[in-house]
Amino acid sequence: MIPPGTQPSQVFRIKHAGVPSLRGRGRGDLLVRVDVDVPTRLSEEEAELWRRLAELRGDDIVPPDKGVMSRLRSAFQ
Repeated sequence: MIPPGTQPSQVFRIKHAGVPSLRGRGRGDLLVRVDVDVPTRLSEEEAELWRRLAELRGDDIVPPDKGVMSRLRSAFQ
């Protein structure tokens, strides 16, 4: 199990779970690096859940960065 608060690229050592020793006595340690998969597209329901979680935690909610065309359109409205 990965403990709460684990950060991306954090490495865990699992003793005696690696490859067998060449001398035939025991195993080495297994090193596991945590890789986080960040979704790029969220459904409207998923986005709302993330907003609610951020509000509960007291985090600032930053609106997504708009593209150049969207910013130009809003400038002339």
